[in-house]
Amino acid sequence: IYDPAGKVEQLKREAERLWNGVPAPWTRQQQDQWRYEVLDLMQDIDDVLAEDPDAAAYMMGLAMQRVIEGYYRLNGFWEPKAKYVLADLAQRHPEMAFQFRLIISGRQSLTARFQALAQLVDAVQKPLGGYLESYETEPEAVEPFGEGKGGESGR
Repeated sequence: IYDPAGKVEQLKREAERLWNGVPAPWTRQQQDQWRYEVLDLMQDIDDVLAEDPDAAAYMMGLAMQRVIEGYYRLNGFWEPKAKYVLADLAQRHPEMAFQFRLIISGRQSLTARFQALAQLVDAVQKPLGGYLESYETEPEAVEPFGEGKGGESGR
């Protein structure tokens, strides 16, 4: 590649710096949104636990992924590829990895697995103050339906 200005080398150094660094910490708004999304998932799981165990198990998988994402992000680690997560967690936090494996294995009742997941959520969210009971974003201006720019009806 012909690069007399050295832009390629500059981009390479920047990529290496980012790769070897830590992920940018979440803003307070991102933390709160994550906490609320996890709470919402946990409430939805609780709502269907008795009458639709398959839906509950599916959502538990989603919640576990969000909890893992939060654990890595809040602790300043890059989240590894999915196939390496449990092995990486075993190195960083053996008890958490053990709990995730118990939940995934299905060796316990669905209710017991849900309770174990709730304990993991509590542990990961504790430094932020635990579950976020409500969440509000800044209002955004939205054009009324059917109105385009310049007063056009959009039809």
